[in-house]
Amino acid sequence: MAVVTSVVSGGPPAIVSLQKDGTLTWTNNITNGIAIIQRTTNLHSGAWSPFYYDSGGYSRTSFYPYPYYVDVATPPVRTTLLPPSSAPSAFFRLVIQTNPPDPSLLMHLSFDNDFTNTGVVLDVSGHGNHGMRYGRPGYPTNWPSATIGPDGSQAAEFHFYVDGWGDYGRSGDYIGIPTLSDFTNMSQATMVFWCHYYFNPAGGCDCNATPLQAGMGPGSWTIGRYYDSRTTCEVAGWTVLTFPDNAPNNDTGGWHHYAVTFDHGAMIGYFDGTNCSSGVAPILALSVGGEYLSIAGWTFNESPWMDNSVPSKHPNNAWINGAVDDVRIYNRTLTPAEMLSLYASFDKQPPSVPQNLRLKTDSSTQVDLHWDASSDNFRVDGYQVRRNGLVVATLPGNHYVDTGLTAQTTYSYTVQAYDPANNLSSQSVPVVTNTPVQGTGVDVIVDNADSFPWVDVQGAWVTYNSIVPNYYGSSFLGSASGAVSVTFRPTLPESGNYNVFIWSPGSASYSMWVFSSTIPVDIASGSATNTVTLNEQVNYATWNYLGTYALNVGTNNFLRIWMDQTGGGGVAADAVRFVK
Repeated sequence: MAVVTSVVSGGPPAIVSLQKDGTLTWTNNITNGIAIIQRTTNLHSGAWSPFYYDSGGYSRTSFYPYPYYVDVATPPVRTTLLPPSSAPSAFFRLVIQTNPPDPSLLMHLSFDNDFTNTGVVLDVSGHGNHGMRYGRPGYPTNWPSATIGPDGSQAAEFHFYVDGWGDYGRSGDYIGIPTLSDFTNMSQATMVFWCHYYFNPAGGCDCNATPLQAGMGPGSWTIGRYYDSRTTCEVAGWTVLTFPDNAPNNDTGGWHHYAVTFDHGAMIGYFDGTNCSSGVAPILALSVGGEYLSIAGWTFNESPWMDNSVPSKHPNNAWINGAVDDVRIYNRTLTPAEMLSLYASFDKQPPSVPQNLRLKTDSSTQVDLHWDASSDNFRVDGYQVRRNGLVVATLPGNHYVDTGLTAQTTYSYTVQAYDPANNLSSQSVPVVTNTPVQGTGVDVIVDNADSFPWVDVQGAWVTYNSIVPNYYGSSFLGSASGAVSVTFRPTLPESGNYNVFIWSPGSASYSMWVFSSTIPVDIASGSATNTVTLNEQVNYATWNYLGTYALNVGTNNFLRIWMDQTGGGGVAADAVRFVK
């Protein structure tokens, strides 16, 4: 174990002992920095990664009747269990952070220190904006517990309790940040945090759950649920941004990344690393109203203590049942690229392996690939298709057409999924095909599930995989109010006269009452467009012949099915087929 120290007040940390089970005993007397235990598997050239933070020197452990409290010294001896290593060896070191690594990052609560015992959530930015425990005067409860965050490290879990306290009969867990000078008159700012709203066992949405709140009045801001089943951002009492996390039962289905940028009133919201909302605030600079910045509670511009002597002015109906991690505040606006990179940096797991890779031979020079979508703890951003071991395509959907192949040749295909952090899954089970001899006929099918650019949906269409029988593949598209058209665009390996077919779902007891009999369908190649009328009340559950048309090689041909504007009834857009 290597020890790295610097000259700081209170004295540097020192190792007392290290046991075979990994128990490290050490001292921490520093008062103007943060002690960090770091780990590497390569002592000479490896990267050091932090896994434990400690403030040293003080902890909020003594409480007196409101409004008095003190930060008291705690024993300087620390005991930390070092994590096991799967590598042949691991090296650890103690370091001191005395200067902010990013001066624009004013507060960074990582929740990786032992906050449940110390009552302090360390600001690891180096600016000293630590989160403190308050609770009821003389009764320091209402403090979060430890849980697992989005990257597998430690996070904070908050709850509220129906305990008869205060005007609303309940109290809750919350954190107060009492040092506000860094957060005053901010003409530019970025607020970032992870949050997982939990299911509400009482039913419905806890519509006042508030992960981050900066008081009331001019310049103040709130990010949370304010009488809404979605998270919003309010500035000076105005709702400026809305996040796409609607959850009527309160459960957002796991961790999500929330971020807000502010630039002289112009605001942008980011959800899971992507721009989701924008607006203009009625002010030009942000500040904090009252005495402190709150995590998981409202401040009401009063003392951070839950002082019940001030009616309705202690933290109350904004507590959350949920978890929060990695709270950050910058005094600048992060760029979209920085926001996506920050979000992706928490993704440590690759997506699942794509399953059920299947192949259809369209011609002697073209094959059509489909596979089941992968899953990921964050999201799946796309797939890499490999032919004979080499990457031939990178695309967002789970469908690919491989063209320009050689007749009578063996090809092997695999697929890998990737996520925002470019974590790659393992390769799928390979599928092998032998292309037929030159001159073999062409048979190309485009299904509604093939996604853009093979399928282009305009207006409101709903994907169905039940109710209506006899659909092609795994689903079909049904028209809804506002439906316009669905365009199927095949990849044709050669020019010529093609017989064109369309598949409509349905049955004798269903189609007559649901679907239209006068649906316009365009079949186009280049500048030539032919329009036919499709009757989906008949010829369902089969390939319905629409005619023979001269089509060109490539992707410049399409079949477009329109919403019937005259005859009434619904429209199904399922699959089309081109045979030569």
